[in-house]
Amino acid sequence: CSDDGSDNEADVPDTDAPASSDDRTSETPEPVIVTSATGNDIEVTPTTERVYALEEITALGLATLDVRPIATQEFFGYGYSFLDDIADEVAPLNESVELIAAADPSLIVAINHPFFTELEDELAAIAPVVFTDFAAPWDEQLGVLAGVTGRTDQAAAVTTLIDNETAALAADLQADWAGAE
Repeated sequence: CSDDGSDNEADVPDTDAPASSDDRTSETPEPVIVTSATGNDIEVTPTTERVYALEEITALGLATLDVRPIATQEFFGYGYSFLDDIADEVAPLNESVELIAAADPSLIVAINHPFFTELEDELAAIAPVVFTDFAAPWDEQLGVLAGVTGRTDQAAAVTTLIDNETAALAADLQADWAGAE
């Protein structure tokens, strides 16, 4: 809760979700060209369906955009219990492209770690593969995921919320420090 007692989560509008099921259309989004962190330009039809996150970081980014991956892997090996809440399936890390193919993803996303980028050609035979730059700021990584899922408005809302909350916290801390002198 914020200082005013409101729930910050409610402050983020779900701008990408229709108001009701009657507002849904059967139109397919136009394909977009995304430059993957490996430097490849990838044509992707934005989707929130059947997205496979190869590791926890992109799974969290997808969850931030209200996209539930069909699967993710425990790349960092910390046994994050929250993964069960944000992905349909959580598997231990493996190099089995066949297991990923068996999940029948429409899109594969991951950080640009060599473990994954070395599999890029094999993965691309299954579905479009987009890598985010692990060294990039969080909002840039989120922007890439938003572009391939069609959730750019939601990413902008989350980024604005975090920027505003950070600025408010900085102002509060600055005022506290000024009063302590």
